[in-house]
Amino acid sequence: MSAPTRDRRPGYGVYRITPASTCHEDEKNVLSCSNQVSLAVVRSPSLETNSANQWIVYPVSTSEQDVIAFRITSYDGEHILSWENEDLKVAPSESSHTTWNIEADHQGLRISTDEKPDFYVAGYNDGNLSTKLVKTPSTDSVPYSGWEFERLPVDVPQDLAWSAVAAATGETFQQKFFNLTLKEAAWEEYDIIIVGSGIGGGVLANDLYDTNSRLGKDAKRILLIEKGGVVFHSHCLNTARPAGLAHDRGQQNDTFFKQFKQQYQFDPPLQPEDAEIPGNPRRDARQQFPWSGGAMYGLGGRSAAWGLFAPRVHDKVLQDKYHSKVYTDLREQYYDKAERLMLVSLPTTRRVHQHIMDRLNSKFQEIEHSVQWQWGRIASEFKDDRNFDFAEGAYCTIDKILEFAMSRPKLNFKGSSEDVDELEVLTEHKYFKTLLNADVRSLEFDNQGVVTGVKVRGSGSDHSETIIKVRNPGDKEDNGKVVLCAGSVHSPAILLRSDHTKDSLSKEKFNALHLTDHSILFFQASFRYSDQSKREELGAMKLQTHAQIDNERVLFNMSIDASSFLPRGKSPDPKLPKFIFVIMLQSDLDENNTIKMSSSGEPTIYLSPRITTLSGHKMRQFILASMKALVGSGGLEFVGFEGLQADSKSNSQGDKKFLEKIDIGFLPLGGVAHELGTLPMISKINPDRYCLDSDLRIRPEICKGVYVCDLSCFPHSPAANPTLTLAALAIRLSRHLNKRLRVDVKGTKYVHAVNQSGSKIKVFLSFHRPGEESSGQAEKAIVLQPGQDHYWERPESVPQGLFVYRLDMSVKEEKFLDRPIVLVAHPGKVTPILSD
Repeated sequence: MSAPTRDRRPGYGVYRITPASTCHEDEKNVLSCSNQVSLAVVRSPSLETNSANQWIVYPVSTSEQDVIAFRITSYDGEHILSWENEDLKVAPSESSHTTWNIEADHQGLRISTDEKPDFYVAGYNDGNLSTKLVKTPSTDSVPYSGWEFERLPVDVPQDLAWSAVAAATGETFQQKFFNLTLKEAAWEEYDIIIVGSGIGGGVLANDLYDTNSRLGKDAKRILLIEKGGVVFHSHCLNTARPAGLAHDRGQQNDTFFKQFKQQYQFDPPLQPEDAEIPGNPRRDARQQFPWSGGAMYGLGGRSAAWGLFAPRVHDKVLQDKYHSKVYTDLREQYYDKAERLMLVSLPTTRRVHQHIMDRLNSKFQEIEHSVQWQWGRIASEFKDDRNFDFAEGAYCTIDKILEFAMSRPKLNFKGSSEDVDELEVLTEHKYFKTLLNADVRSLEFDNQGVVTGVKVRGSGSDHSETIIKVRNPGDKEDNGKVVLCAGSVHSPAILLRSDHTKDSLSKEKFNALHLTDHSILFFQASFRYSDQSKREELGAMKLQTHAQIDNERVLFNMSIDASSFLPRGKSPDPKLPKFIFVIMLQSDLDENNTIKMSSSGEPTIYLSPRITTLSGHKMRQFILASMKALVGSGGLEFVGFEGLQADSKSNSQGDKKFLEKIDIGFLPLGGVAHELGTLPMISKINPDRYCLDSDLRIRPEICKGVYVCDLSCFPHSPAANPTLTLAALAIRLSRHLNKRLRVDVKGTKYVHAVNQSGSKIKVFLSFHRPGEESSGQAEKAIVLQPGQDHYWERPESVPQGLFVYRLDMSVKEEKFLDRPIVLVAHPGKVTPILSD
């Protein structure tokens, strides 16, 4: 066997670990897993190795500060290098999660573990040259370990191979960027485990990642688990579409939703219902099944195919029905944050567009004074006016998660054979990991009802489950958490499979499991322009307004020759533009609906018949008023409504004839993925019957340490697409679980600054005294690590200049740029220093 190669800091492979030097050239002290059960330092001939002193070293993750955490296992994978008190030991690999942070410089290796902060590996001469963990009083006194890692020309057993090596030569996005296996994910414990990557889980993960990038060593370890794989690489409308649809003005995301959704199970099976509302005397209503929704398993969940319509819940509804703290937080800050994140856009308003909206408002004032038509809010960036900046298109959570995966730290790896070329391997982020094709079946709790982990089933056929542990479980703010974001059916299903919670949800005081969707009604008609040039002048329009029908607040959406989440229906000429009028109703939770578990452990839904009591006549009046306004302002001629006049009287025989021709249809429940309410938060509707508090935490009577952030949490089905509201709630929950500013202001005479740039910086604060010829004596510039804060005493109410010097990335040694960025810092406030 050839002599082992020696590296300063290890990579991935089989190593012999030398914890201390020896006086003899022909032998050395090596770390040995003696009898495969205990750790020992033994003397071994320099060129002799055996399985007892061969260790597999895995780079588990890399921090922004280039600190690599390693998992060190015995050659058979049965034990890992761990610790107890101040001694090193071996522990069973399935029950221990120790990783070792290894930092290298020209003098040697510093080795520590996050499990025992402020302790470092150091040689200890007790006659046996042993190694212990030693507490260090400051960062200036951190000892070197004295360890050396010698790479051996031995292959890692195939069943123990590190997935990142195979990923380096992967041929798909999933193979290359989402290689983390269930087994590898279970190597560590996590501060926050997120189950599901749709709007709730994906937005939550995105914001937590952004917060982590500001916090340095105070960041939280996050694991995002998704049941499916990479189905889409972005929103379906940012990609290719079936022939003919790409040039159609209908967005057709429902085509993808129908193709990729998974059907829910209903017991008893559903029976057909009327497809139109009552009130049409001309013919019998056609029949349709009442439910057409389902889950989408894949990165991004249903955000990959949602309809992009992103209205806020009406302010009055939010105030009257939701918890006052939720109402205030959404209204004052989190709706704004969600709209910026989701690229909510409003089109350019030309004079002709404003004319149409004015005519619509005028016509509707004759029926309802609260109507105010405006552009619909769409979560898409359609264009970017800056040269060579490309519009981001339709929003979904996939884009950011994929961006995180593609930007993971890189390591160079060389196999054990000399003829193998070096590979560039992506390691995992230290504080953020994504696990795909992993089905969370249930939660694990201790005897006090505190969540300790999630039980996950991989993609294999044996249905075996692996437990991924929560780090530092408990019911306090700093303890580990699980956030269920698996959807309104599968989040409660996880709790119904969990031993500690399965009997709680059916209790009346929790008001749980009442799956509810609001009714969506629609009318559509084809039309022609009296002047064809108008079509190019107007372009597509999507408008919205709130209104009242029978004292209930509803939302109207209108699509004029524009995209819609609804089926476009039949037309005498498919190329004719379409007019689509949508009425979204609100609904309290339907307590007749419920979810139970089948004998196979899957959720089944009982769905009660739909009841709609609102006036169909008034709905038809609204629709006809909009058609008349468009005839007058846009020159539209509706097919089947020939002779409709813009200025006809509402009680004329002609209008009565046209009212009878308006067939208003029901959209099947679940058809646009708005089903919600199975784990409702506290609200003004039911202040004593709820599952979640106002911070989306499950009530402690059910369990501790578990949050819910998907449509399950809604206490009421609003007359709006709930997606924007869910995104706002997810950002709000993120800031609750992982606070960005953790600095306590000392007083009005102190300037505080915190480094949230993600890298080391140098800062200098001026000392300005107003009304004096000379300034005060300012302190020297100081260096702040990522997440570190500092304060200075300065005159009260006098702004100061904060000079920020960033690292010069063009050189290897630590050097700061000569030109600073200058910020204004105020006494009595915290100035965050961001990356841009």
